[in-house]
Amino acid sequence: MTGEDKRTVHGYRIIHSMIIGSQEIILGEKQAECPDKRYLCAHDALDHLDKGYENVATGDYLEMLELYTKRIQEEIKTLRDAEKKIGGPNAPIPAECCRLDDHTKSILGKFVVIKAEVFRPEYQRANEQICYVAGGSGARADPKEKAIVVKNVYDGREAQFERSEVQGLVNQKYLPEWAQKAVRKFQKKESIRKGAAR
Repeated sequence: MTGEDKRTVHGYRIIHSMIIGSQEIILGEKQAECPDKRYLCAHDALDHLDKGYENVATGDYLEMLELYTKRIQEEIKTLRDAEKKIGGPNAPIPAECCRLDDHTKSILGKFVVIKAEVFRPEYQRANEQICYVAGGSGARADPKEKAIVVKNVYDGREAQFERSEVQGLVNQKYLPEWAQKAVRKFQKKESIRKGAAR
């Protein structure tokens, strides 16, 4: 956290914060508070619902530091458990394993690989990178706009990126087996959806 960060939560100045997984976990201090309530620990779900900080606890420094690190460890465990569910190698997909994204051609309806460095370190994984381009003016040939709308192949989440954040088009032969299955399953769902829309 930088010295410029002057955020407060319930009057406590944030002295440590960490964004990991789906949470921002904070440790705050209120110097005027009595010693057994001088420090605060809380977390905020990064789900854009703006519910504010939850599970707020106060106590002395070591007690709140212990809680702060415990919550970080819990989020690490959640990330590890999600990684195990994938059932195969999930390293980031390098550029040399992709087909070139030729900006003179449309990528609408194509499977692409988003650059790993676009994601926070804990999400720099193949299951985050592989996406289906569902829309956005940046998906067109010779795009004047940048935005593309994608659906994550692994879990179906919709997101928006810029065309410049596309590393390349999916080259199936370089994908791990679980990813090849996820792409085939996604293709099947999309063809069913398009058929039903006709």
